[in-house]
Amino acid sequence: MAQAPEGALAIDWEKAANLETTLEDLDRKPASGAAFAPLPLAMEKAASYRTWGGGFSDWAFRTQTVEVFRSPTYKLISNPGESEQDFRSRLQEVAGVKQRETIDQLQKRYAAQKATYEERVAKAEQTKGKEAEQSRGRKMQTAISLGATVLGAIFGSRKFGTGTLGRATTTMRDVGRSIDESGDVKRADQLVEAAKQKLAELDMQQQAEIDALKAKTDPSSETLERVLVRPRKSDITVDALGLVWMPHWKDASGSMTSAWV
Repeated sequence: MAQAPEGALAIDWEKAANLETTLEDLDRKPASGAAFAPLPLAMEKAASYRTWGGGFSDWAFRTQTVEVFRSPTYKLISNPGESEQDFRSRLQEVAGVKQRETIDQLQKRYAAQKATYEERVAKAEQTKGKEAEQSRGRKMQTAISLGATVLGAIFGSRKFGTGTLGRATTTMRDVGRSIDESGDVKRADQLVEAAKQKLAELDMQQQAEIDALKAKTDPSSETLERVLVRPRKSDITVDALGLVWMPHWKDASGSMTSAWV
């Protein structure tokens, strides 16, 4: 709403005020007893309104902007008039979908690596079981051989001789093999623990990546960009431009006060 020009055809749209109403809300008839101020000559000509409409378009093109929010992470822009809170809420929904997709891809990538080490754990456990079984058998055999050799040497009917010495030598070799197989069990156990440790490390790495992803893509903490959108001349349309009489109160002294604010 701009004041009627006095003499000059141009209207100063910089001094115009927003009229919070619609054409349908305006009265078509004046209030009873109302008087009217004289109409400027320019406002009696239809050509003047076309000129003022063009002037309004130029003014809007030069001065009017709409501020919107932009999310650098999701490459989305808020709708005109959409509050920052509403925009962030909308981003939360988008973030939830994208996070689930990214986490699914990440878990699939780690699943392949985990499968490798889980297979290693299974094989190492199997090897450890075999080595432990062999070690137990060897220890039992060595104990029996050692007992037989000692008993043979102490209680044998013949004197300690080459046969007894041979058995003792065999027994000592069995002891050596028993020690070697105990070492095999220990090495197998180390392989199991190493594979399990790698699995634990993979779990930690996966969780760390998921946590970092969530923190990076959290719309509630993302710094939004403020973007000023300017109109294009081809997009500016003047729907209606006309003469509106604004009511005022006139007191006894002739002073005028607004009756519409």
